Amino acid sequence: MKDKTIALVGRILYFLAWPALYIYLKIGIRTRVIVSHNDRVLVVKNLIGDGKWSLPGGGVHKGEDSRVGACRELLEETGITIEPSQLEMIGQASANLSGLKFTYDQYFVELRQKPEIKKQALELTGIAWVKLESLNPGNSQPDVIETLRAWKH
Repeated sequence: MKDKTIALVGRILYFLAWPALYIYLKIGIRTRVIVSHNDRVLVVKNLIGDGKWSLPGGGVHKGEDSRVGACRELLEETGITIEPSQLEMIGQASANLSGLKFTYDQYFVELRQKPEIKKQALELTGIAWVKLESLNPGNSQPDVIETLRAWKH
């Protein structure tokens, strides 16, 4: 019940913050990182959002290299530390989530050992290792599906 309440609060915050998010997301590049271990990928559910799975990532700070920003966001959201040199660039894409348009760099990293994950309590409502085939448009953000599609090719 607690998770459902937190998710509802996140959805309400999303719609209240929509005007600010609209301006914020239009400025600069964002990142998405596919973190893979064996046959699973790491996904997160953002506090402010619609309760669907997303990939770790976020905004790149002004003057910050996109790979460095992706590693910083991964650490902040999940507690996983990687080096920028470990990231493989998949490509760049654009997303339109509820009218919020943004561009994001897509990265991939394969981890040999499954790390301990630490959910960032103030930003995420969920975090999980899931099988790739379990992610679909019904339970995942469109940018997740797009990034996974680009990675498979």
